[in-house]
Amino acid sequence: MVHKHVIEAIDKTLRDIMKSVDPSLKDKSFGGKCLVFGGDWRQILPVVKHGSESDAINACLFRSNLWKNIKLLKLTINQRVVNNPSTNNSGFAEFLLKVGEAKTPYSSEIISLPESICSKSTSLENYINELQPLSEWTIVASKNEDVDEINNLLMTKFEGEEHTYFSSNTLVDNQNERQFTEEFLASLQISGK
Repeated sequence: MVHKHVIEAIDKTLRDIMKSVDPSLKDKSFGGKCLVFGGDWRQILPVVKHGSESDAINACLFRSNLWKNIKLLKLTINQRVVNNPSTNNSGFAEFLLKVGEAKTPYSSEIISLPESICSKSTSLENYINELQPLSEWTIVASKNEDVDEINNLLMTKFEGEEHTYFSSNTLVDNQNERQFTEEFLASLQISGK
């Protein structure tokens, strides 16, 4: 979820732009424009660097002064289950709904997953072998080192010759060229890499 300050900045920007069209629009949320936000509020809190749990909660959009002007609409049908009932996702979808609504028992913030959705594999390689065909699965990892390990293992499973494509580690802004060397730029481990 994005930090409420981002949405508040969009609000201020739209008010500023729209007041040139109609001065009264500077007093309307988002300059009188209709914005549609999508997502599941239960999935993830905004990231607040070095912040506490309460800092993260206070960074949510529902803690913004804009919240009173937002109309909340809820989607009640899980289209993934409706459109593909053969994948047997309905049990998992019900489990997720219970977790999101705090209707499942958990202690010490640990939630027990139903056995039906847990892998019996004892190694990463065995787990990946369970995921066939691979094109229908997504593996999510929170650390770059885990992503690298998974990618390296998956690369051994693809047929054909491996190709490596190198990026160009140069700066567009030449005034900082001396400050950041090519070696430094190449050493960065950026999320999403």
